[in-house]
Amino acid sequence: MRRARARCACSQNTPFRTSSLRILSSKCTARLVRCLPHGSASRFCWCPPEGRICACEQLATALCRQRAVSQEAAVFTKRASVHPTRLIVGLGNPGAEYAHTRHNVGFWTVDLLAQRHGIALKTRRHQSKLGVGLIHEVPVVLAKPQTYMNLSGEAVRALLQAYSLPPERLLVVFDDIWLPVGAVRVRAKGSAGGHNGMKSILAALGTESFPRVRVGIGQPPEGIDLADYVLSPPTPEERRLLEAAIQRAADACEAWLTEPIEQVMNLFNREARPVGE
Repeated sequence: MRRARARCACSQNTPFRTSSLRILSSKCTARLVRCLPHGSASRFCWCPPEGRICACEQLATALCRQRAVSQEAAVFTKRASVHPTRLIVGLGNPGAEYAHTRHNVGFWTVDLLAQRHGIALKTRRHQSKLGVGLIHEVPVVLAKPQTYMNLSGEAVRALLQAYSLPPERLLVVFDDIWLPVGAVRVRAKGSAGGHNGMKSILAALGTESFPRVRVGIGQPPEGIDLADYVLSPPTPEERRLLEAAIQRAADACEAWLTEPIEQVMNLFNREARPVGE
């Protein structure tokens, strides 16, 4: 259904998009709309229909103010009350000094998913920064362990236990030096491949049987220490490739929520070349 664009009489003439209708009287309707003020967060309002002046306009204006908070609270409660059935973990290191390093592409991917779907990563619990929300109607936890990379398994184990999820409901996103910069690969299970964060998770869970998304960061140049390489920012050209890669990695995470892992692998593993080339 095409969304109408009009002026919201109860939010100082702010543009809005209609989301549903509600009858206020036999002679007049008011619309439940999500007002979209420029430069600020959206909010719910009850407003008269476009171009309509009627006796209940003042009532609609009053309802706008009264219902805005309660409507947002109801939406939040609905999201929070649904028990998560999937866990997506991005690996990285906490702290501003590591935020833009190659080792944090897992964090970047989770941040992108949170941005796409309006999930706030504000909760600090289970040794992680996390958020709970719906992605394609699937209740999911997005998490970034705050233990530092080499102890990621402690956080992942705590998250699975807290939400009563088996390892097969876990998806881990991490950087991989064995893939070219910008390449994305999905696997249903497997070894750590030398990645310390994955080593920690495998040891903590006692199994390799959980899916993962690998984002290639390439090999360090000759003479550069591996630790220095992964804990350094990518070059501008690498950054361009990685920005495209995390978009594709986020797409893979979304596909995993609704499709069998084999189908996700077939879709995203067709090419090992860096995306964007």
